[in-house]
Amino acid sequence: MKAGKKLPKESGATAGDKKKKRVKKSVETYKIYIFKVLKQVHPDIGISSKAMGIMNSFINDIFFWLEEVNSDYCQIDALLDNNLCMLQRVMKEKNALAERLKSAEAARKRFNEELK
Repeated sequence: MKAGKKLPKESGATAGDKKKKRVKKSVETYKIYIFKVLKQVHPDIGISSKAMGIMNSFINDIFFWLEEVNSDYCQIDALLDNNLCMLQRVMKEKNALAERLKSAEAARKRFNEELK
């Protein structure tokens, strides 16, 4: 006796209910770009899916590394900006102090001349 095809069991849902569709998760890959570059360099050579996965991981690692380096440079730049602002403030204060000393010295000389 042959086993016939089983009919799917009807669930409690009515015909009017719609099933929820799964939303496909977006995954960024560089497979298309790697393949285009490969065809520009070597038009007669193909690439396996395993090798393509390795190349995709390699590109992702490079971008991750660039992101980390850029973040480090941004932090260093912020520190340099802060240090430059402090240095400018110190230089302004130094110049202001020098100007005050000059004016005080000139006032002292005038005072001494008036006493004579």
